[in-house]
This record gives sequence, structure tokens and C-alpha cells, in this order.
Amino acid sequence: MLCAVTSTAAHGVRLRFGAGLPVITDGGISSELVRRGFVLPAQLGSAAAVREVPDMLVEIHAAYVAAGVHIIRANTARTTPRVLRRVGYEYRAASLTARAVELAIQAVQDSALGIAVGGTVMPLEGRENPEGTPEQNVLIDEHGSQAQRIAAAGCDLIFIESMPTMREAIAATAAAVSTGLPTYTSFAVGSDNRLLSGEDLPEAVHAVREVGAEVVLVNGNATMGDCERAAAIVAQGGAAFGALADLPPRIGVDKLVALMQRLVARGAWIIGGCCNVSPTEIAAITHAVDPTHGQDIDAESM
Repeated sequence: MLCAVTSTAAHGVRLRFGAGLPVITDGGISSELVRRGFVLPAQLGSAAAVREVPDMLVEIHAAYVAAGVHIIRANTARTTPRVLRRVGYEYRAASLTARAVELAIQAVQDSALGIAVGGTVMPLEGRENPEGTPEQNVLIDEHGSQAQRIAAAGCDLIFIESMPTMREAIAATAAAVSTGLPTYTSFAVGSDNRLLSGEDLPEAVHAVREVGAEVVLVNGNATMGDCERAAAIVAQGGAAFGALADLPPRIGVDKLVALMQRLVARGAWIIGGCCNVSPTEIAAITHAVDPTHGQDIDAESM
């Protein structure tokens, strides 16, 4: 089993945590691909972009770098055998995952600020389908294999994103932690401040912290008010917390920025975007909340 050594970029993220500075991650990839004219195939979604429009992916990552992020998430959300099997390409999971990470690394390598590259792990059957969550042995096997592929590709950390059920979040988090990479876990929550499965959010937060999640976040699929209230619940349990918010239609960037400012004021460790959040919105967030924008953070500066 591959066990990674903490990279310089991941160490830099932890230094920001230690200094009480917010860590800003990027926004949506799929929504940004669509905005730039790429039609997402129904069966493969954003995974198709790794082969079909790699230059566009690099441009998207680079735009987020220019917006001032500290973490870029590689486009690994759907480079899994389960997704690729739909078109007979499951044997390409390792190569496409490695290529997705390579494209993200390419976008950050010219930055002098040590931006970390994170691999993304999504629910096996999507966040909208909690009742379709596979059996435990399947979760352990498939998330374990993908976490190892992400680590082998050279990521600095792993995001477990949009988990709608507690047991999948636990399995995916444990798989990521086993690689030795810093692991951040986010839950998809509903308007009742519970997981989309209906499970208790504080209980779920405790469970993923027990298996090694460093930060627990709430991730999209909710209004901004729902996102803020759910993040507060995570924080009340003593967890290092954060939020990756969607930008709903007809909602201005000023409201998204104001939400992120409130979260940072309450001690959020990681903030960023999900669906429909573009480099433009991330740049506005960076300008509003990061007093160190454009500066490298090292141990000697604190």
C-alpha cells in the first residue's frame, strides 16, 4: 500500500492553518467547462475533458491559480472504473487519473507560492442518490483503489467531496487517510441541516474525524443560508471546518463573498466553491478575505 510523505505544498497549507489564515480552494470544474463551451457527455461527465480538452482544463486550473487559491483540485472526480465502465474504458482509470493530476500540476508549477494539488473523490453513485450507496465491501474496495491512484499520481492531499451518507464518508475518508495524505471530507446537506440521507450531521462529523479527516466541510446542494447553518453545526462540534458553496442562479457574487467573510470570521479553515463558482467569484473572495494574497507563508514569517 502506498503511503505518501507530506509535501512542501501540503505543509504550506498546514502552516496557514497554524497561523489562523484561511485556505482558499478553487470553484467548479464541470460548470466552468460548460461555460467555456465544452459539452459534458452524459455517461462520462467531466472525465471526458481529460482526454478531449486537456488544454482547457489547464486553462481553468491556471485561472483559479491567478484568482489566488492555495489549493487546486484535480479533475479526478469521475476518473474511476465505475464511471469509465459505462463506455468500456475502466482499464484506463489509472492513466486518466494520473493525467488529470498532471494537468493540475502543470497549471501550478510556474507559481512561486507553493499551491497544493488535491485529488477529488466523489460518491460512487452521486450525491443526489444516497439510497443508491453501494454495499460496504464495494465502498472499501473502490474508494481504496481510487485513493491509491490519486496518491500515486502525485497529489498533495485528498478531498472527499459531497458525501450524502455517513457510511460512504467513513469508507472514503479512511481510504484517503491510509495513503498518508492530508484528507478533507465534505458532506452534502439539505435544508434540514442533515445529510441528504437524513442522517445526523454532528454524528457524521464525529465519525469522519475518528478515522482521520483533518477538516470537515459542507459542500454544495444547499442554499447559502443552509450552507452557513450547516457549517456552524460542524464548527460547534469542535472540528476544523469549512465550506464549498454553490452559487445558485440569480444570486450575485456579493452574497457569496459576504458568506465567505462570515465563515472566515467564525474560524473557517477552508473556503471555496462548487457548482457555478468560477475563477471570477474566487478572485473576489480572495480579495475580500486573504490579507496575505500574493505572499508565500513559511515558518519564519510567523
